[in-house]
Amino acid sequence: MPVAGVWTPWAEVLCRHCHDEIDAKEATAKRKIEWPEGEKREGDGPGLCTKCGATVWVHEDVAQLSRLRKLTGGVMEQTGGMCAALAIGRLDGGTGVVTNLDGPLSIGVYGPGEWEEGGAEVQCYCIPEATTDEVAAFVILTAVKEKRKED
Repeated sequence: MPVAGVWTPWAEVLCRHCHDEIDAKEATAKRKIEWPEGEKREGDGPGLCTKCGATVWVHEDVAQLSRLRKLTGGVMEQTGGMCAALAIGRLDGGTGVVTNLDGPLSIGVYGPGEWEEGGAEVQCYCIPEATTDEVAAFVILTAVKEKRKED
């Protein structure tokens, strides 16, 4: 059964247990969390704790990216304002970046250093909201491995 989770300022999805075990040295941004009475809050979906893999309730956009992280091997990133992205390294040194802020999944393909420096993506793909995690992961990995148009 999923437990309440949290998306942290240091880009982790954590279950109650893993969050409460963090000491001050590990996370200076840790804050006291008022855990909800019920485990699930409105707008939550099932995600995965990045430390222990437990199923947690977190906001649906973060939950989906945390599930896709497990299937793609990507890394969760904090993109500002507590928004989330899933970054996946490319063989050419570039980055595939998955977001889902306002609905469908978007995949941006960036050249080497472009994602980190705020450059524009070279290619962009969208995946409909109703797509299963397994199919979405396949499409994401295909897009990330594809040769860039400018190559």
